[in-house]
Amino acid sequence: MSIDLETDAGVVTFSIKSVVESGGVIDFDIVCVFFENFSNCLPNAFFCRLYREDIKRLVGYFDDHRAEVVAGTVSESRVYMPLENDFQIRFMTGEAESLEDGYFSIGVMFNCGGRDEESSDVFFGFEAAVDFSAAIKFCVSLRRMVFS
Repeated sequence: MSIDLETDAGVVTFSIKSVVESGGVIDFDIVCVFFENFSNCLPNAFFCRLYREDIKRLVGYFDDHRAEVVAGTVSESRVYMPLENDFQIRFMTGEAESLEDGYFSIGVMFNCGGRDEESSDVFFGFEAAVDFSAAIKFCVSLRRMVFS
């Protein structure tokens, strides 16, 4: 099963590798399929481990952020980071007419590890706009996966 998030830079696909029901753990490859002019900017796949609670929290971040964009109360400091710290999503400003009609920008950063055992982690990523319809579709797919 794959879950896509469409952005102005391309599509970020969460592709399930394995599920451990007893531990509520889901392993993914996050695959970035960028539009041609961005295709050489990052590797195309990153391994990621998410727990069910991580996924529920991610959906909540998307839903809450859409509401903040509509209300005009966006906080630049909203950053989603799962327990395993494999990636980060920074939620940024946007514009909206309603909870269904609008967009906002996100920054997606991938943990590429450290230079060595003693080094802190280094993150690389991209920033792009996401339409509310794409965010809603992404969250519906995540909910379906978690609650099915």
